[in-house]
Amino acid sequence: MKNNKLLFVFILILLFIFMVIPKYRIGYLDNIKLHIYHTSQLNGISYSNHRYTNDHGESINIFILNNNTNNFTYDTFREYLLTNINITKYYYTFDIKDYSFLFVSNNVYDVYLDISNSNILSIFNNKKYHGYFISTNSINSINKIDNIYYKLKIKPISLLLLLSFIIIIYLATKFYKYLFSYKINLSLKYFIIFSFSITLILFIFQYWLCFPGFFAGDSINSMLGDITNANPIIITIFLKILYNTFGYNNYYIFLLNLLLWYIGLFLLIISLYKKYNNIFFILLFLLSFLGNIFFSNINHGKDVTSSLLIWFSYSLLFFIFVYDFNNFYIKIILYCFVLLSLIIAMLWRHNMIVTIYPIFIYIVYRILCNSSLSTKKYIVIYVLIMVFVALFLVTIHLVFPRIFVNSNFLKRDNHYLDSFKDYDINHIFFLQIAACATPSNDDSFILKEWYMPGKTFQDVKDLYTKQPFGANEFSLFWIGDRIFKSHIHGVKLSWIKYILKYPKYYIKHIFSYMKQIYTVETWKISSQQLEHRKRKLEVDEDKKYLNDLFVGKSFSKNQKKIYNFIFNNLLNINISFFILFSVFLFLFSLKEILFAFCKNKKIGGLLLFSFATSFSSISTILIVGLLTPLADYRYIHPVVPITIISMISFLSFLFDNNKKES
Repeated sequence: MKNNKLLFVFILILLFIFMVIPKYRIGYLDNIKLHIYHTSQLNGISYSNHRYTNDHGESINIFILNNNTNNFTYDTFREYLLTNINITKYYYTFDIKDYSFLFVSNNVYDVYLDISNSNILSIFNNKKYHGYFISTNSINSINKIDNIYYKLKIKPISLLLLLSFIIIIYLATKFYKYLFSYKINLSLKYFIIFSFSITLILFIFQYWLCFPGFFAGDSINSMLGDITNANPIIITIFLKILYNTFGYNNYYIFLLNLLLWYIGLFLLIISLYKKYNNIFFILLFLLSFLGNIFFSNINHGKDVTSSLLIWFSYSLLFFIFVYDFNNFYIKIILYCFVLLSLIIAMLWRHNMIVTIYPIFIYIVYRILCNSSLSTKKYIVIYVLIMVFVALFLVTIHLVFPRIFVNSNFLKRDNHYLDSFKDYDINHIFFLQIAACATPSNDDSFILKEWYMPGKTFQDVKDLYTKQPFGANEFSLFWIGDRIFKSHIHGVKLSWIKYILKYPKYYIKHIFSYMKQIYTVETWKISSQQLEHRKRKLEVDEDKKYLNDLFVGKSFSKNQKKIYNFIFNNLLNINISFFILFSVFLFLFSLKEILFAFCKNKKIGGLLLFSFATSFSSISTILIVGLLTPLADYRYIHPVVPITIISMISFLSFLFDNNKKES
């Protein structure tokens, strides 16, 4: 009967797919941007590009035409291309959008565009929902082209994955107890040796293939010794210690990432084997070849390393729970490692305090679990400890950076500012202010002295209309053509006033932003990106060695073949899956906890661990949706490793619970 139901569901899904896929749909091209380099190439214009720093400390690109003595900024050069009558072809990049949410950012099918009724010469959607087109007409002020017809064609691989998913669900329900209860006569000692060997092989393979990892953006600032706390100061301190000890090298973060991932995975696997004596848990090593994990782990970005520090901490906590060491001192040492790793993770990314705090629900439980306190005293002491932990973490979060950056000053907007006190997240607040002010056409809470020279409220409206999910251009200090100054105060108060006055517009923006970032595409780092050499730095002669830090990967012929094969074939699971699964784990474990509490039953460690880790993921999901500057995958990535370990704990709880009931 169950098999018939499963088959029926599968047939319904297939019928739905084949009914909706073949029809022509109407969408639009959004986020249309002129590509200066390719437009120049198409029209035979050559130029040179130079970068210099002006008196305000801003980095500016200057374009010099080889047949012209005039210098252009980015904006003036773009205007030159758009207004020059000799330009006959224009190269634009775009995003494909649909008015129906069902057909946005979907990996099930390919998109085929119909351009027969437009001025577009050729169009290529080379990255699913992104692409470029060449037009005979310039698009000067239009950010969107409506009424673009397209057809969807389901991918054969999607049908295969759907069928595989149905089979996996069927096998999981059929062999769930068997997979957990299967026993094998292999001693723990030999299993540990076997698992460690696999861990070492996988670590060496990825290290050999991807060395020295991928660095860009904020990670480069830390490698150069940035002490502004714009990128967390602890990263610079960590690298400085290694530079002074082992010399200037560009692979330290990459090495740390791999160590944290593989040690955490090893601890999980031997813990599960110790608990269930089941060799099938060796299959968890395949997680290393999930695209979400493999490509992220080679990225030097702070979001990845902070996530991996949490992954290591949670894996170690699971290990401590399963082994239940009798030796008090060993327990204390291991808990100290957990606490240290969590604190470093918190300092490694600005908002990570929100992520790590829920795990203390479990840690405090483990501290008090053997106490003989009455229920009332237990609850009071538990709450007091949680309050103390919150104050402790907040104190470290606030004090640690100030020790190192309190006296560091920068010159911005002809104004010397304290880099710690004046660098904040104003750009995020300005984005949300614009979300309220633009549709209401109300600038009453925006002070005139906040604007950069030549900027007005019209620029705010234009920028928000153009990119409603990007905050940097509003006020981030390193953006030369920003709208607002970067050292102003009182923005948060204005932000609150706008929310109170226009709650409808604020909520609409937040929901749109969440929809964007909760379905964002996963990172995939190509071999070309790994090989990329950064431009030479303009540094003093005695610091020329810093240029050696930014030398990318040098692939051998075989390495490149292997990497490209992995790049093209590894499974990338959309972040929305992990978000939905985290919500499910959180709600289900919360239900079980409330049920146990109402029935006056003991709440098991695995259940509480699953609840705390899923709560950790939920906290991350919420803070990312509410307070991040861009709908960028790196902000939401911590949900992936946390959900994996929460899922493992949850399945262990289910098996143990079913075992007790039977």
